[in-house]
Amino acid sequence: MIQMTESFERVAVPMCAVNYHCRIVAWNRAAESFFGLAAEQVLGREWHSVIFTVGVPGCCALCRARRALHGGDTMSPMDVRVSVDGGHHSVTMLPVPMNWEGDESLSFAILPAGSSAPAVGPRMPIPINSRVVQLDDRIVENLTTREREVLACVVEGFDARTIAETVGITHATARNYVQRILTKLGARNKAEAVNVALRYNLIAS
Repeated sequence: MIQMTESFERVAVPMCAVNYHCRIVAWNRAAESFFGLAAEQVLGREWHSVIFTVGVPGCCALCRARRALHGGDTMSPMDVRVSVDGGHHSVTMLPVPMNWEGDESLSFAILPAGSSAPAVGPRMPIPINSRVVQLDDRIVENLTTREREVLACVVEGFDARTIAETVGITHATARNYVQRILTKLGARNKAEAVNVALRYNLIAS
């Protein structure tokens, strides 16, 4: 699990955090802009009184993520339609386990539907001679310093052209870096890469 850090606020996609009692304890600026609700309007409120999952009988994204967390199962991105303050949004919600003031909590990165990169095919096995790292429930190849810089840009929501300008590489090289990072993280798309980066604090400092 990860501690809340300044990087949470720096993430360019909407993010929120919910404590053990289902109260919203964090709501970043991107969430304010996307949902049209200021942090002071939602902090301390019960999740289900703010975010409603539409068209999914039985449980919402939070309930499904909490059930997976407590059952020791993998928490996967969820494509859902939510209603917030009367506005409906089709989104992909990425659950990220975290620790909030010593309490087992969950945060969510929320991506507008269609913003994820297309799948890059089946997950490739890590070569046996690669330098690898064990991250709780997965093994990934070590990321180079430049790959961490590019990953930080992916978390910020940058496209390949913006990554190239930010890092100082060509557009084609930026695209190659993104694909290499997806392979190393065992991620099928950028949304999953963001989830892994936030969960394991892989963002370059």
